[in-house]
Amino acid sequence: MNQKGFSNILIIIVVAVVVGVLVAAGYFVLTNKSETQNPTVQQTRNSNTQTPTQTTKESETQNPTVQQTRNSNTQTPTQTTKEVANWQVYRDEKFQLSIPPQWHKNPRGPRQLILADNSPYYLNFSATNLDQYKGNATTKSLYSSGKLLEAEQAITKSMCGETDSCGKITESKSISVSGGTGVEFIVQYKGLRIDEPRGFVNEIHRTILKNSVIYRFWTSEQIAPAELKNEYPKLDPSPIELFRKILDTFETL
Repeated sequence: MNQKGFSNILIIIVVAVVVGVLVAAGYFVLTNKSETQNPTVQQTRNSNTQTPTQTTKESETQNPTVQQTRNSNTQTPTQTTKEVANWQVYRDEKFQLSIPPQWHKNPRGPRQLILADNSPYYLNFSATNLDQYKGNATTKSLYSSGKLLEAEQAITKSMCGETDSCGKITESKSISVSGGTGVEFIVQYKGLRIDEPRGFVNEIHRTILKNSVIYRFWTSEQIAPAELKNEYPKLDPSPIELFRKILDTFETL
């Protein structure tokens, strides 16, 4: 190849390189200009780099229900503590409880706390020294050995022959008691009343053994079928939920 031909090829290569550089530079300028004029493009790219935390915070800000739901799941103990802090203290001979401000001892019954006459909210109780227990000998033996649920099952079974409705224990759990032992259980009875066989009644009990004393507490809640909801509306708060809040404040004297 002669020198003239080589020079022509070199010129063509240089021109191609220059043109390529100019094209690339032009594209870069146009791209930046387009993003400046249309900020949505840049925002879209940035949104793709958001962290999960940022996305979660934005979602909770736009939809406060999300945050409220999460908070409600963590505020329950605090809310309960504040509620109980405003209650009054009821002291009996052997124990004390915190009860809602409107509650009082039933003047017609020595072992019952009530909200008002004929109110569905009430709390029955008893506190008996084991050496003074006058019930069945087998039941007393079960209590003495700390077999509280077995003792209560025996009592429930014995009641079947004394009442028109025979209940059954549907659920139970152990209750932590400092220096003692406890059990909570629900006895379910068919029928809302003697003359209403539909629905059922849940009777919740909590029995505690401490320092050779048997403490027994119970209340009940009616559970009506759909066709009787107007006649037997659901109570708020639930008597069972309120019972548990009250009994969680139990202390011996």
